[in-house]
Amino acid sequence: MCMRKMSLFFLFIFIFCGIFPLFAQAREAEQDFGLSINAGVKKKIIKGLSVSVEGELRTENKTQDLNRLTIGASVSYKPIKYFKVDTGYEFIGRYHAEHTSDKGNRTASYWVPRHRFQFSVSGILPIGDFTLSLRERYQMTHSQEATASKWDADTGQALDDKVSAASNEHILRSRLQGEYAIPDSGVTPYVSVEFYDDLADSFALTDIKTTVGVEYEVTKHHSLEFYYRYAAEMGSSSNTDTHLLAVGYQFSF
Repeated sequence: MCMRKMSLFFLFIFIFCGIFPLFAQAREAEQDFGLSINAGVKKKIIKGLSVSVEGELRTENKTQDLNRLTIGASVSYKPIKYFKVDTGYEFIGRYHAEHTSDKGNRTASYWVPRHRFQFSVSGILPIGDFTLSLRERYQMTHSQEATASKWDADTGQALDDKVSAASNEHILRSRLQGEYAIPDSGVTPYVSVEFYDDLADSFALTDIKTTVGVEYEVTKHHSLEFYYRYAAEMGSSSNTDTHLLAVGYQFSF
């Protein structure tokens, strides 16, 4: 019976993975590839209540450029097995690499500091070794103003600085996830799809992110996670799709 459940789950993953590359091809979007390395510490306070601290480094542009550095903290409370609530804060350093525009203007590299606050509620449905969950997350991100120098790439003549204005973003993230805890193995494969809606623009869909991954509990206190994520950017004329490979580590106590 266990092998049959595993076969059905991995068949679902295979079908799931097959749909979205076809979706990407149909969109004719620009494709990018990046890597993510993240690590965190999780502390259980009382039953159902825990706090976490996490950090992440992410690349873009075929892994050639740094994309962001993130550090954050969160609090999670699960009073019953069917419901969870959590809130957190992240500081994000968004890096923009030096580049030349189509007009031949060169812009120096610069950082945009971001402050992100989020609040989530999750409904959880255990079905034997399977678990289905639906998470709704409100996310507010404040980007600080940033300035970068510009010059003519051919003559070296200084131009007016590039100014990235301060802004606020309000997003509702809706994630549906299915996972299967393989008995007596510590291995839990999962799949998820998440929709990003802009609350400041009449719930306009901005991104769709689909993820296929696996969590591995090495010991009681140490766990690893590996996943592939396909992110389709829906909210701009560039329509960039990102393929992200990630590895994560967590220490729990």
